[in-house]
Amino acid sequence: MKDKEDKELYKEFEPLFEAIREAQYKGHDIFREYQIRLYRLYEAIEEKDRRAEKLSSEKSEKLKELVIPKIKKLIKLTRPNEVDNRILELIKDYIELNIQPEDPEPDYVNTLQKLSNGLDLLLNNIHYDLQYMYLQILHGKLTPQSFYQYFKDIREFAYKIDPNPNEERIEFVARRATAEHCITETVYDLFKNPDKHQQLIEEGKYREAILNEFCNKY
Repeated sequence: MKDKEDKELYKEFEPLFEAIREAQYKGHDIFREYQIRLYRLYEAIEEKDRRAEKLSSEKSEKLKELVIPKIKKLIKLTRPNEVDNRILELIKDYIELNIQPEDPEPDYVNTLQKLSNGLDLLLNNIHYDLQYMYLQILHGKLTPQSFYQYFKDIREFAYKIDPNPNEERIEFVARRATAEHCITETVYDLFKNPDKHQQLIEEGKYREAILNEFCNKY
């Protein structure tokens, strides 16, 4: 009798147990991605420093003075989650693509300084805003205009492979894609135009700008 009751109880709570298992798998994947992002960021910095050192000790020192200490502070602020994993990946990508020790020294230092200023804003103001906006978009509290195109494209694709897809799942996937796009465009623009972001913060318009400007860039 007890076994039957236990089976019935398990059946009642089966969705809960499935959610727990999914969360465990997802949590493991997010933690592993976090470790990978940290290591790849280190590799990107180490490679740029090695190239800078070959050209001149001054270029290497500028990298160590302007960028590396702030990245170390940011790493202490981050945790294994979707937003921080993406931020670490974007910093790595930006360093790989834009920090070129072979550039003339004024251009090289200017690029380092902009990245340094952007990291300051990320440390002091923007990190929390990005976390907040990501969750608000993901859970349907905020909806950027760009969401509707993501939703349309994903829905069309879903109906091609399944005549009766899960509409709630489609919306969730579209919202996650939209939120990730917002993070990407905001962080890239931050490192290129830190003064613009500083002004938006001072005017109290930063979250509005994320939603209406950066989220809608293509």
